[in-house]
Amino acid sequence: MIVVRKAAAGFMFVQLIIVAIIVAILVVSAVPLYKLQLKRAMISEALTGVGAVRSAEQVYYSAYGRYLPFGSGDISNQPTDALPGLGLDLGESIYFDGPCFCATLDGIYGFVVTADGGASTALHAEKVREIIVQMRGNGLIRYSYDGGKSWTKWR
Repeated sequence: MIVVRKAAAGFMFVQLIIVAIIVAILVVSAVPLYKLQLKRAMISEALTGVGAVRSAEQVYYSAYGRYLPFGSGDISNQPTDALPGLGLDLGESIYFDGPCFCATLDGIYGFVVTADGGASTALHAEKVREIIVQMRGNGLIRYSYDGGKSWTKWR
């Protein structure tokens, strides 16, 4: 008489544990990579904005012979000394919107444009509270990831 054993149906407990361990390892390695990519996307958006402001300031200087300082939220068309503003509209953004940007005059580089995540009212503003990006009139940039407590070198 031949006895035929039925194959076990489904997964064994050990196989399920091994799969769970593999998934946990993948999650643990993927989360830091995701956060790094997210930070890069935020910085990229801020750099796009400060670059646009820098270009607008240079056009303004060629037309009026001076740079236009402005505070947070005054990027659009605020007159100063009866001169028109930059007329710059950065449009809708995810992290850094109009209120994030300001420009201050600088005796060496002409001006410094700052994108301050703490002033953001954009869709995902809560994610950029600590990020600040600055660009000088000569194009050098620096970053702060801790709300301005420490900065990278100008480059």
